[in-house]
Amino acid sequence: MDKKERPSKKIWQGGKAGKADAFGAQKTNVLVTGATGFLGRRLVPALLQCGYGVTCLVRGDPGPGLWADCRMIEGDLRDEKSIAAALEGTHAVVHAGAVINPKDPSLFETVNVKGTKSLAEASKKARVHHFIFISSVDVGHGTKYGNSKETGEEIVKTSGVPFTIFRPGPIYGVGDDKNIMELFNLVKTKKVMPVIGSGNNLRQPIHVDDVVLAIIRVICSGKAIGKTYYLGGPSITHNEILAAMIEASDNRPTIVHLPSGLAKTLVMAVNKFGLGPNISRDQVRTLDSDKTGDLGPFEEDFKFKARPFKEGFNQVLDELEGRETGKTPSLALDSDGQGNENTQKGKPTPPPKDKRAAKAMNRKPKKTANKKVPAR
Repeated sequence: MDKKERPSKKIWQGGKAGKADAFGAQKTNVLVTGATGFLGRRLVPALLQCGYGVTCLVRGDPGPGLWADCRMIEGDLRDEKSIAAALEGTHAVVHAGAVINPKDPSLFETVNVKGTKSLAEASKKARVHHFIFISSVDVGHGTKYGNSKETGEEIVKTSGVPFTIFRPGPIYGVGDDKNIMELFNLVKTKKVMPVIGSGNNLRQPIHVDDVVLAIIRVICSGKAIGKTYYLGGPSITHNEILAAMIEASDNRPTIVHLPSGLAKTLVMAVNKFGLGPNISRDQVRTLDSDKTGDLGPFEEDFKFKARPFKEGFNQVLDELEGRETGKTPSLALDSDGQGNENTQKGKPTPPPKDKRAAKAMNRKPKKTANKKVPAR
């Protein structure tokens, strides 16, 4: 096979508009699936800032905003024609489109499995140079979502397209309404916070901007080809996550620990009568187990270190406060966008001064009698 068409060790160099890459294109073109989702909405502007051409596969009109600078293809992962159109002129694919907790479980198969298969096969035909698959730390835990991602990984690995797989921990940030920030909303509003099991189970939450930076680092790197990486911040217990949220909240809920069996019964009742967020029995079954992976390989390959949860969570709160006052920080990347494979090429904008700390100085003392956050 012609090495100029399919480099295996050295992937083409991405760069600013106007700088030709090794294939004579003015821009390296990246297709993003899930572009209007939580991760996609942070990834797309970062790619544009780095000078990439961006194509977004979307199911409908995403509305005004940054999308004016992208090539938009209407369709979804079940539509082979729209996939083929989106792949025209594409060098790299970031496949972040997926369903996580659908009301219709059959969507795990049609979207996460069959959709990934269609996209990977079409990417092979289109001679895509790098296929980046956003999987999950849930792989191997026996959940329907984790199983669909594990099947997707195998499809990508056997497709023949050069790939990198990421297994991120829980991704959080502004715009997250189904994960860490959903938990924070409960902490702010509920008098009682149920915890399944001891709460000492480990997680590796990762700020969405750290995931974005990791993706950007590997797009043009041959070092990542054929590898599966775990992504996450330093390990932290569920109790410690709750403690950080309670510290940042005006509310002081009582922590109540529930056995797993009782929690499943309560979840069925909550879902049946619509009394709270939709939580599957799969999710309940794994909420009291560790979900971690070895972060060392990616950290060593790319000199990359995700921020600790408490630091990242405080930055999220600062950003939310900044949006209320019209001062919104953005993801800042090096002017080159890409370059040396051995250095981390993007650093988040330093957080604004912590206005919440100043507010706390003038805040009236809170009642803490009901605060029960078990130590690890």
